[in-house]
Parts: sequence; structure tokens; C-alpha cells
Amino acid sequence: GGQLSAAWLHAGFANTVDPAGQCASLWRADSDSTQCPALSEADMERAAAVARTFGLEPRDRVGNTFVADNQLPELRKRLAFEYKSRFATALVFGLPAIALHRFGPLLAGGGPGHYAWLIELLLAGWTCIAAGWPILYQGALCARYLRVHGDLLTTVVVVFAYVPSAIGVLSMMWSGEPWLIGDQGPTFDAAVWVIIVATLQRWLAHCNADRLAGRAAMMLTGVG
Repeated sequence: GGQLSAAWLHAGFANTVDPAGQCASLWRADSDSTQCPALSEADMERAAAVARTFGLEPRDRVGNTFVADNQLPELRKRLAFEYKSRFATALVFGLPAIALHRFGPLLAGGGPGHYAWLIELLLAGWTCIAAGWPILYQGALCARYLRVHGDLLTTVVVVFAYVPSAIGVLSMMWSGEPWLIGDQGPTFDAAVWVIIVATLQRWLAHCNADRLAGRAAMMLTGVG
């Protein structure tokens, strides 16, 4: 690793180590063998292995082309855009679900609003999947490995709000009356609100990542 760092520095790379391999292919093609020998594929693989020991995913590669898409500012920008889109998706599909939860019985003529609940089930389910899937997936991983994390809390609330309600609404297809939820109706709206808040929080966090960097020590132990 030290030898490779020296070689990178001799080649004029400001960061001395190029773990992403962003310049390695150009170096191989354009290097002057009298000044600095070209990197071999084995050298680039060694550099990638060194980077992985520090927890860095070294590079994205398509065929023989190295893609420089793991720059930290670009990564933060991409994540901010992703969660902005997910927040917008949560609003587009989640707010109609919340409206149906509140006004479904009125649309059903004062009855229990079972058919409105079925539409609400579909809208809330799509909101959780399309907008909140990365958060729910991370929460499931935290549950698997027994880690306490904010995504775990989000996942638990969504599961306990959505799954019993979904079972109750779908049970109307063969029993005529909903199971588990009784007359109080489903709690799809709670799952939707949690996804909206979670995606908004994640979007704002990525938008302000530069300003928040280094402030984890100001938080309570375990919260960061």
C-alpha cells in the first residue's frame, strides 16, 4: 500500500491514493515509461484491495471503463436527489391515502367505507414500497443483526401499522367483515405519515451533510 501511494504521488495525483481507480486507466494509456512505468491490471487490483481494507468500495467498472462516480460531493448530491424524489413520491401517493382514511366513510355514504379502505391499502402499500423501501430494508437488516437504529423504529411502526390493517381489509373478500381492525378502521395512515417523515428527514440530512459533518459527538451516545 505504501509503495502504491508513493507511485500515485509521483504521478501527480493530489490525493496520493486513487482507490476508485478513476485515473488508473488513463495512466496506463498515457504514461511515459521513462518517467513512471504504467500501472498493470494487477497494480490496480492491489490498490482496490488496499482501499477495501479501509471500508471503501473502490470503483465501479463496466467492462474496461472506469466510472468516476464515487466522488463524495457527487455521492451526496445523488443521495439528496434520490430522497427528494422519494419524499415527493410519498406525498403523491400518501396524501390521497390519508384523505381516504379521513373521508372514506363519507364517500361510502356514511357506512364503514370498506371499499375506500381497499384503495387506501393499495395507496399506502405503494407509498411504503416506492418511497420507503431503502429505509425499511435497512430496518430489517438492523432487526436481523440486533442493532438499534432509527430505521429499525421506522420499520417496526410501519409493519405494525400496515400489516394487521392489510389482513383485516383483505379478509373482507371472504368473510364480509374485516378482521383485527374492528369498527375503528385500519391504521394505514400511521404507516404513511411515518414514511413521509422518514423520507423528509433523510432528504434534509443529505442536503445538509457538509454542515452536519463532524457533529456526531454532540449527540447522545448511540443516537448518531
